[in-house]
Amino acid sequence: RTYTFESQHEALEWEEAAKKAKSEGKALPSKQNAERGNTVQDVIDRVIRDYYAYKTVSTYETAVSVYRIIGRALGTDTHAAKAMTTEAVAKMFAGFKERGIADSTFSSRYAFSKKLFELAFQWEYIERAPVMPPRPTVRPNKFDYLTMDEVDQLLAALPVRYRPILSFINATGMRYHEAANINRED
Repeated sequence: RTYTFESQHEALEWEEAAKKAKSEGKALPSKQNAERGNTVQDVIDRVIRDYYAYKTVSTYETAVSVYRIIGRALGTDTHAAKAMTTEAVAKMFAGFKERGIADSTFSSRYAFSKKLFELAFQWEYIERAPVMPPRPTVRPNKFDYLTMDEVDQLLAALPVRYRPILSFINATGMRYHEAANINRED
């Protein structure tokens, strides 16, 4: 990163703070956050930029989407220290529950929130991470399996050209898109 400072004194102060942060194993101070303030949106922007920017595209896009929802729930323009309290977080998750979201969606928002609060604490936006409410237990999906006779009936009902792929999927347990994208080298 490159920062422009108003004076040499300001630059030297930042340099000292950066050296101290580095020696303590903390993140470097951000001049941008100091100038903009410490709002929920500032923290979210930094988490996305400094933590999720190096993840997969899918993870990055999911993070942006989920943090948009979390930001609205906490108040994007609210000071992080006021918005990231145990009470505010409990209220946010209660609101999610009231909307009747699925346990898996709640669990995803929970995980992203937890990472947000951990990093906000590590980067000293907040003095302590809020206590998180209990995480719901996500029940695994129940799968119905075909018997050998049912597989034979299904294969017999299919046109001949589709039988090898269905046999392959059935034998390996692959998902359709995984099997459809497989190469000879695989």
